[in-house]
Amino acid sequence: MSQLRVLVLRSNKFYGPWAKTNFTMLRIIDISSNNFSGTLSKEYFSSWKAVMVNQEEVEWIYHDQTLGYKDFEDNYHPDTVTVTSKGLDMDLMKILTVFTSIDLSNNSFEGKIPEVIGNLRLLHVLNFSGNAFTGPIPSTIGNITQLESLDFCQNKLTGEIPSN
Repeated sequence: MSQLRVLVLRSNKFYGPWAKTNFTMLRIIDISSNNFSGTLSKEYFSSWKAVMVNQEEVEWIYHDQTLGYKDFEDNYHPDTVTVTSKGLDMDLMKILTVFTSIDLSNNSFEGKIPEVIGNLRLLHVLNFSGNAFTGPIPSTIGNITQLESLDFCQNKLTGEIPSN
């Protein structure tokens, strides 16, 4: 699964803890509306390198893979897949190179949101709503400079909203 770039398991009947995985190339994950549970440790996010590094490093990583970025680009057919986000249609190639998203909403995750979430600097969408997260919003959230949408509603968060 180290080559996986998009993982969508939304609206199923999956349950239990979400295990640490090696998603080095993962750009989009949607496991919303299931019954995954447990806490999210820092190890949960530690392998998501494509969301932590700058765009030049991402392109180099993609190019260095078995099905590399360049190979994918050369063999890609724009009519194959179109995805709509925020009312805009984007083809798969654009999504894989510029769009990053984590949606863990409507599950049963609990505990604190790990500080390491701030290392996912290239993240555009973060949705942890509808869980049982507790404690404060990590101040490291301000490190995610590309963030366009943040949803922490329907949790049990406390404290102040970080100013950054």
